[in-house]
Amino acid sequence: IGDNQSLLQSVKNAADFDSFSDQAGIWENKLADLETYLTNLAQIQRKWVYLEPIFGSGTLNHEAGRFERLDRDFRNVLNFIEKDPRVCALLRYSNLRSVLENLQDQLVRCQKSLDEFLTEKRNNFPRFLFLGDDDLLEVVGQSSQENVIQSHLKKLFAGIHSIRLNEQGNKIIAMCSLEGEIVDLDKPVDINQGVEIWLNCLVDAMHLSLRSLLTKCLADGQNADPSKYPSQILCLADGITFTTKCEQAIANMTLPQLLASYKTQLGYYSSLDLESDREFSSNVLELKLKSLLLDTIHHINVIEELIDENISKTSDWTWQKQLRFYSKSSTIGDVTVKMANAEMEYSFEYLGNGQKLVRTPLTERCFLTLTQGMYLGMGGNPYGPAGTGKTESVKALGSLLGRQVLVFNCDEGIDASSMGRIISGLVKTGAWGCFDEFNRLDEATLSAISMYIQPIQMALKNKSHTVVLLDQEIKLNKHCGIFVTLNPAGGSYGGRNKLPDNLKQLFRPVVMTHPDHEQIARTLLHCNGYKKADVIAGKLVEIFRLS
Repeated sequence: IGDNQSLLQSVKNAADFDSFSDQAGIWENKLADLETYLTNLAQIQRKWVYLEPIFGSGTLNHEAGRFERLDRDFRNVLNFIEKDPRVCALLRYSNLRSVLENLQDQLVRCQKSLDEFLTEKRNNFPRFLFLGDDDLLEVVGQSSQENVIQSHLKKLFAGIHSIRLNEQGNKIIAMCSLEGEIVDLDKPVDINQGVEIWLNCLVDAMHLSLRSLLTKCLADGQNADPSKYPSQILCLADGITFTTKCEQAIANMTLPQLLASYKTQLGYYSSLDLESDREFSSNVLELKLKSLLLDTIHHINVIEELIDENISKTSDWTWQKQLRFYSKSSTIGDVTVKMANAEMEYSFEYLGNGQKLVRTPLTERCFLTLTQGMYLGMGGNPYGPAGTGKTESVKALGSLLGRQVLVFNCDEGIDASSMGRIISGLVKTGAWGCFDEFNRLDEATLSAISMYIQPIQMALKNKSHTVVLLDQEIKLNKHCGIFVTLNPAGGSYGGRNKLPDNLKQLFRPVVMTHPDHEQIARTLLHCNGYKKADVIAGKLVEIFRLS
């Protein structure tokens, strides 16, 4: 059509054009009409292909009648084209222009109804904000199919890779991690109701079950059976116990004795033969033991530092700068985490039993800076070269606080509107968002994002319960956090921009230098049963440095 229109334009300059100008005018109008018809048909077809499976599955029953009518009209046009596929035949279709305009109008109405439907679902279960429209429609439309549920759970929950149903297949009785750890729910969740309803019930059941398990684990004390409790609860109970013992030892001046007891505990854990000991013969138990080993090594390092600094009061800075866990006896399962001036509540999000981060002076400094930033109502900004543990440190701190941490890789494809939806989800759910390589976004997007973050931080600082975001007043979960990681702009890192000043002042910066590789190697070797880890670690690091 475009070629013919160009041809008509070119013949207008011919000497004898006047003799057939009337015919040329008629064809000019016909070609213009055909171009409009084909453009509209292409737009209608794209929208119809997207909406037909959704409305055809009965997901939006209240709009089914409207879509059936437009579907019938569109199929009539397609049947007409099938009978005579010549382009010019469209000119014979009665009132085609008004038919196509009506189809477009009805499709816009259907799309609006769909958007309202998805918004309603996301308001009812805010974690849906982290799913794309297609994934959300699949979850909502096929929520009764177990395989569909299982495939999307890991996008909604940090540690739940799959779920276990009862024999009837209508209630969730346990949640399973990627590594195979199984946690029974105290209260089974009925899935024969709206998907957003039972997902909210699953969140509540998850929190309730973990709180209950922590109470039992603390009651068992040193006799706690690792096979009975998830890794997360074992490590949390261990952290609470360490804080209590350490403060008692500081008050009683018995830190050397406490150090000896933890070294004995380390020796016991290190000497366990997981292959021959039936009590510990499983990959899940092995992961639990490695997590406990990592924590024990860290606790020994803390006690040694306290002894070196000759600490005699719990108010001394050397103790106050540590991440400390306290269990509130007044409320079942409530845990408070303190670090210097910051005081936070543990979230009880199930996180599975994956590999933990080795804690070094670098990560401790990062934790201290980030927690003090949150105390001041700010976000966190670890920056430095690649491979220094910026993102992993944020994830590790979130894990220690029981938070769901979502990592988003920033690139040129992310715009301000999509970031607005993600940030809205973080605010509503209390999750942490870690935006990796944040300075890869263009300056316009960065400036727009600062307009989202400012009111959130102000609300957190003022301890408000709501915040206005995207022209809506939404409920603010005080556990939410926004973190960004940066590589240096310029130099060997291409495509990085400098952060605008109004955005830079919203985040507490912390420089991440290269970590202590020897300490990391020594700790990992200890966790894997090497008795001469101190000697091997130095040689191993030197080999890699020279290679």
